Amino acid sequence: MKDPYRLAHSYRVVNIGKEFAEKEGLNVEDLMIACLLHDVSDFEC
Repeated sequence: MKDPYRLAHSYRVVNIGKEFAEKEGLNVEDLMIACLLHDVSDFEC
């Protein structure tokens, strides 16, 4: 990943999503994957 900020942002979103899923009884793995992909269209190849 070229942009360290975006990588850190993705990890923050995953951590927040994981906490949310655990508290709400949702599928943690699915939500973490969704968090990782939440802004994939913003990345340039």
